[in-house]
Amino acid sequence: MQERREVFQSFKMILLFYNVSLFFIDYLTFLWRVVLSYLDAIFHTVIPQAKKSVEGEIVLVTGAGHGLGRELALQFAKLGAKIVCWDVNQESNSKTVTDIKDEGYISYGYQCDVSRREDVVRVAETVRREVGHVTILVNNAGVMPVKNILATSTQEIQRTIDVNLMSNFWTIREFLPYMMSMGRGHVVAMSSIAGRVGTANLVPYCSAKFGVTGLMEALMMEMYDTQKYPDIHLSVVHPIVVNTGMSMKPYSKYPWLLKMIEQDEAVRQIINGVLRNQEVIFIPAIVQYLTKIASLLPRKAVYHLQDFLSYGLHAHDE
Repeated sequence: MQERREVFQSFKMILLFYNVSLFFIDYLTFLWRVVLSYLDAIFHTVIPQAKKSVEGEIVLVTGAGHGLGRELALQFAKLGAKIVCWDVNQESNSKTVTDIKDEGYISYGYQCDVSRREDVVRVAETVRREVGHVTILVNNAGVMPVKNILATSTQEIQRTIDVNLMSNFWTIREFLPYMMSMGRGHVVAMSSIAGRVGTANLVPYCSAKFGVTGLMEALMMEMYDTQKYPDIHLSVVHPIVVNTGMSMKPYSKYPWLLKMIEQDEAVRQIINGVLRNQEVIFIPAIVQYLTKIASLLPRKAVYHLQDFLSYGLHAHDE
């Protein structure tokens, strides 16, 4: 009996040694991969990745009737892509389509309320039938009530969540399956700096954009986990305030550091990142570091950082 106990104890020690050794081997492999990832990031910072071509691709842009969506549609068209414009406002959407065609490029327009799943399903089927399969999806549609949470109506809160967040689910579920079947494609989601840090007078908007950030980060992990789709790329965009007309009362203590970005500059950086398959695009790049600093600070220190920068949006009047 004693001999059996000794054998059993020896077996347990061998098993423990094996598990500990396996852990350290995995840990050292992990550290090596992290080092390689840093070296890769530094290399591509110095020598940016080559841009891909989107000529002949079918690019769908939601919220294409105005602002960033309109400018994104125009600029992708100039790169040789076929543009599908979606917007709830048929008049403004038609103008974007006409302007693209007047410049000699290919564009199609469809009225669609992306907050309504049944609308997305119906119009997506029409696009597949009349244009073809979407290979680059740009989820840009958004609304932004700039008000104190108690001054924001129930309808405004629901609309903000539905347009800014839920629409991403409906469009991704419609167009990602074809990308997966072909083994290539690109999904771009417009989040915001407000999808990284909370901002006064933007509680519903921040909630929706945090949701977009979480959706895209989880989808990135889901796609990585399958190891089947290396040529399907995902990009999430985090701009600060862009001069689209949605933000009428911005303020900044140091405008040379944090200022309202003009549409053409924002779109240039977005497309540049997309063409390089960049997963996370901050506009301007400095906000990436500000958000990382804020995430490491105690809550009171975050308030002090806000006092120091004094950057945000005043509530809009009714």
